Amino acid sequence: MTTEVSGIGSVDLGRYIRAGDLVVWGQGCAEPLSLTEALADQRAQLGGLRCFTGISQSRAVSVENCDHLSFVSYSAAGANRALGDAGVLDILPVHYSELPQILGYGPLRADVLFLSLPPAGPDGTFGLGLGADYPATLIGRARTVIAEVNDQVPDVRGGRRVRPDEIDLLVHVSRPPPEHPMAPARGIEDAIAGHIAGLVPDGATIQLGIGSIPSAVASRLRSHRDLGIHSGVITDAVADLIEAGVVTGARKSVDPGIVVTGFLMGSARLVALAARDHSIELRDTRYTHDPVVLAAQRQFVAINSATEVDVTGQVNS
Repeated sequence: MTTEVSGIGSVDLGRYIRAGDLVVWGQGCAEPLSLTEALADQRAQLGGLRCFTGISQSRAVSVENCDHLSFVSYSAAGANRALGDAGVLDILPVHYSELPQILGYGPLRADVLFLSLPPAGPDGTFGLGLGADYPATLIGRARTVIAEVNDQVPDVRGGRRVRPDEIDLLVHVSRPPPEHPMAPARGIEDAIAGHIAGLVPDGATIQLGIGSIPSAVASRLRSHRDLGIHSGVITDAVADLIEAGVVTGARKSVDPGIVVTGFLMGSARLVALAARDHSIELRDTRYTHDPVVLAAQRQFVAINSATEVDVTGQVNS
C-alpha cells in the first residue's frame, strides 16, 4: 500500500531503507533532489549505504557524506568529479546500455529506487517527468520505490506510466528541477565543430553527447534541414535546434517526427520546451541504446566528445 505525505521534513527514510542497501536514482534534470538531500541528512541513522548516481548536482553526492555513504557510477561527471578526485568513487567498467541488466538483476541489483515524478494525470498514473533511462527499468525490480512528486516537473510524454501501487512512499514537494546549463564553446571547440558539422547531411538522425563540443556542433547545424534526434540525453543544444526548426524528424526511418531521449540535462528553458513540445518523448535505455534500433535509423550520426584516444582506438570520454 502506498504511503503519501506532504513535504520531505516529516519523512523517516529508516522505515524504508535498510543498512547495506543499494539506493539508485535518476540523473540530470530527473534527479530527485529532495530525496537525495534527505538521504544525506539521515545517513548516520540509516547506517552504511551504497548509492548509484549518474550525472548529479545533489549536495548528497559529496566527499563529506562518505562517512556513511559510498558511491558507484558509470561516470565521473558533475558532482561525481570531486568524488573521483578524492578516490572515493567506484566506476563501473560497463557499457551504459548494460545498466538496466546490472541494476535490475545483478550483480548490482537496486534495493531502493528514488524517482522524481510530475503530478498524476487524469487516470491517476504518473509520467516519468524528465528521465526514463535506467530508473524506468527498475520499477518492479527494486524492493522499495520512493517518489517525490514535484508540481514543477512537467509530464513529458513517454511509453512508461507509473501506477500508484508501484510506489511505496509518495512525497509531495515543490521546487525547480536541477539545472545543467551549457558552458560556452571556446575557439578551438568551435573550429572542431565546424569540421564535424560539414560531415552531417540534411535529414540525418543524430545523437548528441554531453560536453561543449557536441553543443558547439549543434550551433553549427542551424542551416541544416529535417534533422532527427535519437539520443540517450538531450541538452540545451537540442532545444536550440528544435526552436530553430532544424529538427523536424521528417526523414527518420524509426519514430518519425519524434525526438527520442532517455533523459534531459539542461536549463529551465529545456524543461519548459519539453513541457509544451509533445514531439519530445522519453524512452528507457533498453530502447535508446538498442543496437537493432540504432542500426535501423536512416543516416544515423553519433556526435560525442573525448579527452583521450589511445593507439588501439579506445576512447576516454
